[in-house]
Amino acid sequence: VLLYQVKPRDTLVSLAQRGLKRPQDYVAVQRLNRVRDPRRLRPGSTLRLPVALLRTQPTGARVAAFRGAATVGGQPARVGMALVEGQEVRTAANAFLSLELANGSLITLPSRSRVLVAGLHRILLTGQQVKSFRLLSGRAETAVQPIRPGDRFEIRTPLSVAAVRGTNFRVTYDEAADAAGTSV
Repeated sequence: VLLYQVKPRDTLVSLAQRGLKRPQDYVAVQRLNRVRDPRRLRPGSTLRLPVALLRTQPTGARVAAFRGAATVGGQPARVGMALVEGQEVRTAANAFLSLELANGSLITLPSRSRVLVAGLHRILLTGQQVKSFRLLSGRAETAVQPIRPGDRFEIRTPLSVAAVRGTNFRVTYDEAADAAGTSV
């Protein structure tokens, strides 16, 4: 759920037109927030908006560098190759791959690492940036550019979540040992 602060002249109908996937999705927001009249909202109040209903716009990421056997979405990696949500990135033994995000942040995957691009988009209604990755095995080393309040940069493992606002950090996950670690 995303929290949204109501602005003057906002209505559930206008919010649906600007930022929900379907205009009629305002009904679900109305029910969730117990709003009587969808054309009257109190400025300054807070609405809970289900993330699944929000329209998003993909943001960019590309392969900045690689060496050895590395794949993106099952295809051999190429410098400049674009990434999209849902793709898995893999590096084999003695390989590495670096991803550059649109804001200049870098994620480097050393050998024998796998990461899923879980979220790489901007929420149209609020402008918030979401950069979310799932480390399936191996290690991810990052150099994250400072982000604005409300934006999100995170790397998840089956055991942990690392979220930062702008720093260098490393996340590891050993699938066989079922162990995870984070260092800054």
